[in-house]
Amino acid sequence: MKVNRGFLPAFLLACTVAIDAHADPVQITSGFLESIGLFDTADFEFVGADFFVQGGAEPGVIGPELTCFPCTAGDTIVLNTNYGGTIGSGTATVAGTSYQQVTFTGGLMFQSASITAPLVAGDFTVTQPFTFSGNLLGFLNYNTPNEQMVINELLTGHGVTTAAFTQTPGQQTPLFSFQSVRYDFTSDAAVPEPATLLLFGSGLGAAYLRKRLGNNSK
Repeated sequence: MKVNRGFLPAFLLACTVAIDAHADPVQITSGFLESIGLFDTADFEFVGADFFVQGGAEPGVIGPELTCFPCTAGDTIVLNTNYGGTIGSGTATVAGTSYQQVTFTGGLMFQSASITAPLVAGDFTVTQPFTFSGNLLGFLNYNTPNEQMVINELLTGHGVTTAAFTQTPGQQTPLFSFQSVRYDFTSDAAVPEPATLLLFGSGLGAAYLRKRLGNNSK
């Protein structure tokens, strides 16, 4: 399972106490975080005013990967994803200064409403809003005598969650497995209504509708 083991206490501390962080949060207005598959690291890019970080994140401590392993029709799937402790590494440009080989720590929270696995068979994707908050710290020469903290910022933002799931073939009862989740930041409130479900497959939606209409006419 994709759990950032051993970092949950540090994550909870980072989420409740932003030690020496700047008072005004950085609003993330564009960028993304994307996790594909069960065990791969997530790619991320956060962009705000005079703020840019990108890199790879270790697996989150909560996320749809852990609640659909696999899931059955009617199961609740959590679309929140949290990262804590040592988040990952990458590059950063803050207030005009660029840094290479930065280690990111702290706590990041993507909060999106849970969904229910559909009763209809087939692959499916869901899109809905998310809110984002956290405390991001960046270090050069992390855990060495020359360690230097170059980033200590509160972050906030919002955007659109897109999560995709595939049906496990050969099962009489539909079973769904996690495929990917992506959080795309936006700078406005133009986000979809919660739990907009898109069913994939050749004629799946039409076939289901015809079946329902046929049953109602009997």
